[in-house]
Amino acid sequence: MVQANRQAALLRGTRWDATQAGPRAIECLEELGYSVTVFCWDQKGDKPRIEIVGKTEIHWYRRPVPAGSFRKFLAWPFLWFWIFRQLVSRKFDIVYSMNLDPTVGAVLAKPFRRHKIAYDIRDPWGLCLTEKPFPIEMCVTILDRFTSRFVDGIILSQGIVDRCAEYFGKFVTKRKAVTQVLNVPQNDLLAESQKGGISHLPSKINLQDFRINFSGLISSLRGAYTLIELSEYCRLHIDVVGEIRNPELAEAFSNAERCTVYGRVPYGDAMKLMRNSTLVSLLYDPSLEIVFIASANKMFESMMLGKPYVCTRGSFPAIIAERFDLGWSVDYGDIDQLRRVIEEASDPQRYSRKCEHARNAYEKYFRWESQKSNLMTMIRSIEDDLAIDSYSWQGWSNYIGIGNPVLR
Repeated sequence: MVQANRQAALLRGTRWDATQAGPRAIECLEELGYSVTVFCWDQKGDKPRIEIVGKTEIHWYRRPVPAGSFRKFLAWPFLWFWIFRQLVSRKFDIVYSMNLDPTVGAVLAKPFRRHKIAYDIRDPWGLCLTEKPFPIEMCVTILDRFTSRFVDGIILSQGIVDRCAEYFGKFVTKRKAVTQVLNVPQNDLLAESQKGGISHLPSKINLQDFRINFSGLISSLRGAYTLIELSEYCRLHIDVVGEIRNPELAEAFSNAERCTVYGRVPYGDAMKLMRNSTLVSLLYDPSLEIVFIASANKMFESMMLGKPYVCTRGSFPAIIAERFDLGWSVDYGDIDQLRRVIEEASDPQRYSRKCEHARNAYEKYFRWESQKSNLMTMIRSIEDDLAIDSYSWQGWSNYIGIGNPVLR
């Protein structure tokens, strides 16, 4: 049993609150009696070295780099050394590390401080870089396989884990405890706003009122140009909510007559925009292998709000959409298929059924409470050296999916 006043470190190679994953992990660690210190990377160079947020102390590694650039990967060794120094200079019982970039530093410091490492894999980087020049993908995959040998437990946010098992290799798959914590919202915003139920279903849907929500990291690999073309072809509106890093793409959206660009907005405002939309876009280019296994935040946020989504055929969101009849899947970049989706979504009866199915699936399978139990069980097992059943080479299937029977 975890005792009070234990010390935990949370590591992330970006802002600790870039998604809800960081605050959720802190919530669980504190509930288990840990005092949490956060170490993360200030890539814009505008943070103080130490910041206090609530009762949490945040330490920032201040090295500005362009987001998503090759320079960021070249700067990884500097981050590792900084993480190493922070972890060696004080004693932590458990280190909760998110993604590969800070985890290497935690592994390097482990022989000196003997802390336990929970490796929360938000993105298997080798699967995210499949469109990059050879041998970047291979080098990152090898580094991830090697690093994961020295952690004490693995937390996967992916919905389909067979490819994760192949990615990490037989050594890790057979020897490491693993659980699944999907990217579900921490708070049920729909229930908070209207005490349950879906009161926003339209009696009639006109194309001039049809709005597609395109949010997150706005990229050409996420169907951006396809949505611009669709907006002109079907005469509907696109709400663009998020950061656009590509100047050419930003110009294309600004020149599009039926697109409104909001940029990055607070989470609450982003959820209001999603709730006011008709359909949520989860289109991802299948050239990225991660597309087929990732569980996007927007997928569960749309379900929480009772909103159908359209996604890439064959992806994890497509499997859930088809299983629960809560959205549509199309071949990536196929305008004709998207046009047929718009026609179907414009049928109020069919649309209302999708909305209800989305909300029902969220309530039954994808609430934070079920995922939280998985995460807390993993943390307890790591700290107390509890043995979890060994896993066969079928993708950790003996443990993956607990609390999510639909995924078994």
